[in-house]
Amino acid sequence: MDRGTAQSQPEILVLYASQTGTAEYVAEEITRELIQRDFVVTCSSMDQYDITELPNQKYAIFVISTTGV
Repeated sequence: MDRGTAQSQPEILVLYASQTGTAEYVAEEITRELIQRDFVVTCSSMDQYDITELPNQKYAIFVISTTGV
């Protein structure tokens, strides 16, 4: 999902990996906060993101959570 429209701020990629939904929730919160600050943001789960595009990203935030011991 692409979010935000400002061109003066850099584009930021937010990727998440989650088993229980916690990382997705946090990634969406980060995305909302960045949009409020006029950043252009793309938020996606890691398994849906085309990894070959990663070298083209200047800024990326990774949100990952795990379960278990």
